[in-house]
Amino acid sequence: MGKRIIVSALDFPGVQSVLWHGHWEKIWTRIDFQDLDTIEQDENTTIILGAFTPSYTQVIHKLKEKGFKVGIFWTSSLGQMEQVPEEIDLFNHASLFLQKGELDFALCGDWTLPLILERGLIYAPYPISFKLARPINIPKESKIGMFLPQHSRKNILNQVFSLPLLLSKMFPTVELHHNLMLPHPPIANIPYAFITDQPSFLKILGGLRVSLMVTHTESFGYSFVDAVLAGTIPILGPAMAEYFREDCFPDFAIPIVCPNPDSPREIALTIAPWLECSDSTYKEAITELRAGLKRLAKKNNAQLKKILGGSLWITSHYAKSGTTERIIFQEAE
Repeated sequence: MGKRIIVSALDFPGVQSVLWHGHWEKIWTRIDFQDLDTIEQDENTTIILGAFTPSYTQVIHKLKEKGFKVGIFWTSSLGQMEQVPEEIDLFNHASLFLQKGELDFALCGDWTLPLILERGLIYAPYPISFKLARPINIPKESKIGMFLPQHSRKNILNQVFSLPLLLSKMFPTVELHHNLMLPHPPIANIPYAFITDQPSFLKILGGLRVSLMVTHTESFGYSFVDAVLAGTIPILGPAMAEYFREDCFPDFAIPIVCPNPDSPREIALTIAPWLECSDSTYKEAITELRAGLKRLAKKNNAQLKKILGGSLWITSHYAKSGTTERIIFQEAE
């Protein structure tokens, strides 16, 4: 089996999390984009480019000329692409590269995309590593974290303006820790610059009571993973919960999923019980979330290794089931 190298020209937190988690699990080797030219020519080496940008065009051509197998890892769902329309153009650009054979494969973290778009896509579950998991420390303060990219699909305003609803005699010291641009924060807040060092970021998360991620659309949710690794309760919206529910969610007496991301009141009602619950309830919840996430990590990492260990050339065919026609993707033998 040849080497697998992954690299990205983009600093998006989600893309970088894919690269690092796979690197920590030795699924691939992450390198800096500027070091891509230092990789020795080897026809058995696979280069995976994180996300897609038009600046990859010349890079792809050069790598193919050297004999590398080259693909991309696409990390957006259809809902994310709709809310950031330029991503639709990027996706179509990448699809054209696939059709012309300029890309050998395209991995995607959203399992629905290969089912509905016959464009040579391969579902590749996101890698998860527990290498940086921290001890469970139970903060007493009502510190709430929001560390998300600031755009519409992350539902920023509904989450931020849920917090003043918590300011009562019961929670008078609620404090927001965040990486957002908030010119007039409606609550006491501690801003942070963009944090690239993962151990430092997990240490900050570990000092929070809850971490908010009640977003509109997701293709996964490394912010959920980060919170669990840091030992902090995550508060999710249904979109992110969809990717973790089967493996990670026990029947909590206190829910962590807000049913309506478009309601500051319901977000506040989901947060509040975790600010007042007992230490034993809090620790038990984190322990159960970690157990579920470990199950998911084992499954995802094994499946991703199997996909990347194959030829990465796939064929598709149609299989009819009653009146429903499904597209089934199979790895080539």
